[in-house]
This record gives sequence, C-alpha cells and structure tokens, in this order.
Amino acid sequence: MTPTLLWMRSRLFRPKAQRVLRIAAGCSWVGIAALSLRSGHGHACAGLAENAGRALAYALSAFMTRLVLQTTDSRAQLMAYSAAAAVFETGRLWTPGRSADVGVWLASSVGALIGIAVARLIAHPPRRGENGRG
Repeated sequence: MTPTLLWMRSRLFRPKAQRVLRIAAGCSWVGIAALSLRSGHGHACAGLAENAGRALAYALSAFMTRLVLQTTDSRAQLMAYSAAAAVFETGRLWTPGRSADVGVWLASSVGALIGIAVARLIAHPPRRGENGRG
C-alpha cells in the first residue's frame, strides 16, 4: 500500500471524519434529488456536459456514501444509486422543461460505479498476493 493511501485511510476513518462524511453523504443525496428534479427552463447544460456533470455528482456522492457504509455490499449500494437515478429520471417527465433520458440514467449509474470502486479501493485495498502478484 502506498504512503499516500495509508495517510488517507488514517484520516478518513477517524470518528470526527466519519461524522463529517455522514453529513456530506446525506446532503449529497438531497442535492442529487434537487438537481435532478429542478425545472429545465433556462438550463444551460445539456448533452455531454449534463452527462459528465451528472456522472461526477453521482461519483462524489457514492464515494462518500461508500466510505460511511463500509460494511454494506458494494453491489447493493450500486443498485440503490441506479434505482434512485431511474426514479429521478422518471420524475423528470413531470418537471416543466425536462424529459427523461436513458443516457443520463446510464451516466449517473456509471458515475456511482466509479465512486464506489474508488472508495472501496481506499477502504479495502488489495493485499499483496491476492491479485496474483507476489
């Protein structure tokens, strides 16, 4: 394990850091819901930029949530994020100026996958010998 990763792990899993992460993770879920369902009037971000922004938002949220919920199965967390993204996309059908898009749902789900994977590597790094290397 690299010195940077060791330093990061030593800081992220302290009780005070876990409290901050819990609050940030909860706020990120609320933020994702609010941004997903806001009105589309005057919305400047569309297409690839919207998908990239959505993927980044979900990646950061999933990263924080994964660090807080270390014992929960990563697949269950990914399914929760994917289901939430599908619900939010469906909700956009009733939001003025917005429409549902499978591409946005996919970008959200991929973002969540990336966030969970990175957090999992920090929380549970592979030990030497487990990945086939000596």
